[in-house]
Amino acid sequence: MISAAFSIYLDLIRFLASMGVFVCHLGYRRISGGIGWQLNAYGGIAVIIFFVLSGYVIAYVASTREKTFSSYLISRISRLYSVVLIALLLTYAFDAAGFAYDPKFYTDMLGSGKTVSYLSSLFFINEYKIFNFGGIAPGTNVPFWSLSFEATYYVVAAFMLFYRPLKAVAASACLLFLAGPTILALLPAWYLGYFCYRYRTLFFRLPKIAVTLIAAVSTLMLIIGIPIILDFLPDDNFGFSLAWGLQQDTRRLADDYLVVTAFCLNLLSMQVLLENVSIGKNIEKIIRWLGLLTFPLYLIHMPALYFFRVITPFTPNTLPNLGFLVAMVMLIVIAVTPVCEGLKRLLKNALTRASIQLVTVRRRARAGE
Repeated sequence: MISAAFSIYLDLIRFLASMGVFVCHLGYRRISGGIGWQLNAYGGIAVIIFFVLSGYVIAYVASTREKTFSSYLISRISRLYSVVLIALLLTYAFDAAGFAYDPKFYTDMLGSGKTVSYLSSLFFINEYKIFNFGGIAPGTNVPFWSLSFEATYYVVAAFMLFYRPLKAVAASACLLFLAGPTILALLPAWYLGYFCYRYRTLFFRLPKIAVTLIAAVSTLMLIIGIPIILDFLPDDNFGFSLAWGLQQDTRRLADDYLVVTAFCLNLLSMQVLLENVSIGKNIEKIIRWLGLLTFPLYLIHMPALYFFRVITPFTPNTLPNLGFLVAMVMLIVIAVTPVCEGLKRLLKNALTRASIQLVTVRRRARAGE
């Protein structure tokens, strides 16, 4: 189990990571003229934090409330599709409206706005190298690349948690072969998050002063140190090509695993420091609410940014325009989040009923044999 204060901390980290991606894209020259480009490094850092955090959370839910294959599968499907379905619909709507308003602005960005890009994104195979999509994305919604990684890690975890060892390894190997080397290369990042939960008690044995020092250093590294250090790390991935995303750049694993190391240390140390801490009810409510915004913000902000950039009443590449973009995107996200939460409940209830009915049918079939 984890403490209430640490759970709130995880929600805060999720929101800050999502904001890191948002701010990174907000600083694109095409959107804001490059205002705030100095924060671009936080986008890549944030995505790796999401992978590690996902592994940690999956380890937690698998050991507490999702102890069967069906409960695990239902939760993952409802969690993903409650936002993905709405994000795809909004992406199409924003892109279509934006293109109608200013075709020139959108012309070189909608090369992947085809049916195959939406279908591959719907089934999380848009980054699978076996299909040679070349980093396809649904319209302007570039962040969808990471869901191929995330969904694959969910499935691999399901194999490892609920299949027998030999079958789990064989099934995982087949899936990862289809997914390709880039998704495989970041799988350890996800599993390091998983193991941070499984072996979380190790840090409770350390002196409090040591844990405090680790927490402080890891936090400073994530906020200040790593964005500076990234410029000095190899940018060719030591000669190995691990293409990802729309631009088909290569993953810089030195960057990625530096973030993984710092964030794992942060998780392990902060859970100790927050073990007996009490958080005020009002602060908890605010952070929990911000946590709910995380996934919708991540998957909706990009097409919304492009659309509002096109229709802005302010002069492009100015601070008033920047404020307008931030305000409009956040209003959309705040409005959509309750819809996503409601859809998640509907999906979870429907899938649960279907699962129960399937079990009943199987039992009756066996009884009639």
